[in-house]
Amino acid sequence: MNIYKLVAIILCFGLGMLLLNSCGQRYTHSDFVGKWVSADGAKLEFNKKNFKAFNLRKNAVFGTTLKDKLVSASGEWAVEDNQLDIDFNAVDNAKELVRINMNTSGRGNSMCISFTVGDPDDVNFYEFYRPK
Repeated sequence: MNIYKLVAIILCFGLGMLLLNSCGQRYTHSDFVGKWVSADGAKLEFNKKNFKAFNLRKNAVFGTTLKDKLVSASGEWAVEDNQLDIDFNAVDNAKELVRINMNTSGRGNSMCISFTVGDPDDVNFYEFYRPK
């Protein structure tokens, strides 16, 4: 076998594995259960069906102009079509229904969940990671 065929086979195998790993990534319920934190100190805690949020910037979640207002919230969550959806049912003990489709990336301890804040074209994300 000449060296070019060997290199071609190795490259095809590597490309195939890369495509399988990136396209086949499926998230399950257990990937999200537990605690998550953001750089600004906000926290999300997911249990089997419900979640609680602490110290969220209200403007990031609810689109208000109150940039410094921090809120606590609770609601339900689910993984549907390989995406994390969270439904806020109560914010600071008041009924306020909002659904957010979270972006997910990575796996295990390097996993990140996030959502877009404001105009999606501004590429501004509110990101949460597992605490280290």
